[in-house]
Amino acid sequence: MWMLSQSKPLRSRTYLLHFTRRRCHCNSQNDAASAVTQVVELLQLPPDHWDHDKLHSILFNPSPLSSHHFLQITLQLSSIPKSLQFLKYLSAKAPQHHPHSLSSVFQGSLELASRHPNSQTHLLSLHRFRKSTHPTLPLTPKSASLLLQCLENARLVNDSLLLFNQLDPSSKSPQLCHGLLRVLLKSGRAGDALHVLDEMPQANSGFSVTGEIVFGELVRSGRSFPDGEVVGLVAKLGERGVFPDGFKLTQLVGKLCGDQKNGVAWEVLHCVMRLGGAVDAASCNALLTWLGRGRDIKRMNELLAEMEKRKIRPSVVTFGILVNHLCKARRIDEALQVFDRLRGKGGSNWVGVEPDVVLFNTLIDGLCKVGKEEDGLSLLEEMKMGNINRPNTVTYNCLIDGFFKAGNFDRAHELFRQMNEEGVQPNVITLNTLVDGLCKHGRVHRAVEFFNEMKGKGLKGNAATYTALISAFCGVNNINRAMQCFEEMLSSGCSPDAVVYYSLISGLCIAGRMNDASVVVSKLKLAGFSLDRSCYNVLISGFCKKKKLERVYELLTEMEETGVKPDTITYNTLISYLGKTGDFATASKE
Repeated sequence: MWMLSQSKPLRSRTYLLHFTRRRCHCNSQNDAASAVTQVVELLQLPPDHWDHDKLHSILFNPSPLSSHHFLQITLQLSSIPKSLQFLKYLSAKAPQHHPHSLSSVFQGSLELASRHPNSQTHLLSLHRFRKSTHPTLPLTPKSASLLLQCLENARLVNDSLLLFNQLDPSSKSPQLCHGLLRVLLKSGRAGDALHVLDEMPQANSGFSVTGEIVFGELVRSGRSFPDGEVVGLVAKLGERGVFPDGFKLTQLVGKLCGDQKNGVAWEVLHCVMRLGGAVDAASCNALLTWLGRGRDIKRMNELLAEMEKRKIRPSVVTFGILVNHLCKARRIDEALQVFDRLRGKGGSNWVGVEPDVVLFNTLIDGLCKVGKEEDGLSLLEEMKMGNINRPNTVTYNCLIDGFFKAGNFDRAHELFRQMNEEGVQPNVITLNTLVDGLCKHGRVHRAVEFFNEMKGKGLKGNAATYTALISAFCGVNNINRAMQCFEEMLSSGCSPDAVVYYSLISGLCIAGRMNDASVVVSKLKLAGFSLDRSCYNVLISGFCKKKKLERVYELLTEMEETGVKPDTITYNTLISYLGKTGDFATASKE
């Protein structure tokens, strides 16, 4: 009983204490809400009707309103001009120890502007207002976010950076940094982006997002960044454990190499490797491709060795790139060594990497180009014995072209026969290889027969087919057949190139058919081509033989107007003609 009687007064006192505190808090809230309402009512009046003493009393005496209440007042004004009038009033009247009032009112003005249909214009006006009248006004995180977003949209990069640098370090949130990083990188200012990364808190758990932004902009940007700054950005993020994924790294390497910056791409790739990032074969392949185009075989081998050391598993594409560029550099023996290692011959091999049909074709083409057609045939037989890498049209095209260039027509035709027997369909490249090979070895009529056979089977020729035939007929002075091919070429929808026109003009001039040559010249010009010096010379020679001196002078004038300078052949032709006609005075002037 005693315990029970003692507990009642205790509960009563606790209840009264909580009740009193709650009432005080409610009264305080009510007082603040009343003060906010009173201030809003006073501020709705024109500024010259404001009761300054009353305003000051409500806002700052006996205790000042909180920053939240200043924000509420501004938002309830619902007018940007009125909010700025309030800001100007506070600038003059607020106590020096109460700077948060200005910051809160400016935030309210920005929030009102952001809700306006033409928000960008109003936000920019507020930025200019602060810049000209209150450049050191502290910004709340919300204000900084709104202003930076506005400046980023307006591409005001310098203003964005200046504003960011004015912020308190605690206000530099990852979101603010990310927006600024986008703008800086879009503007090509990788160096400033590096400084922003330095400003970001080390304990930022959102650095993966930062990496996506930085790597994405480096890949997408049409600008070329300074070499060291690109590597610096990759290294800065890598030091914090953030790396581009395999796809982004491959894109970045490809972009840098496309900008003729193979060295920077090399540094970026090795920076990721050195800092522990994941690097796969695709990224290495991108760099290998461009190193190969630059014939930098030494670095290609270094990268392959690095891949082996770091256990980056190469793909068949990796070796295809290496073999392709070794073949182009005529280093066929080295290409064969790589190929043998893939097949487990000649020492250690790369387990799990099987050569594909593209790699076989690349090597066969390389062998044929250095006169090793028989070795290419051996690889063809090896392909036939397997079930995976069966020979295709490209395989046979390489070998047929190789044997034609070696002058072995019979073997080339035998390969074409095999190709048909095995059901490998010829394409236009097969057609052109055989037609061109026959034409170049004086078998132009057989080339026409073969072309007609292929047309009968539904395989149409292209510009290269007709060019080979026209050049061959012109070469044996069969101009009528050349012109027939030319007309057939036009009717089939194939557009002649400059070589076709030059060949026809030369052939017609040699045959003395100057009117026909003039018609072809007109067609050449309509097609958008220009006569070269050789064409002018053969035309001048042809008209001299026809004793049409006025046409010769027209051509000389045209040469001068188009910037084509006469050479010794031009002058010798003219002097010879004038000498034969007895016009020694003119000949001596020439």
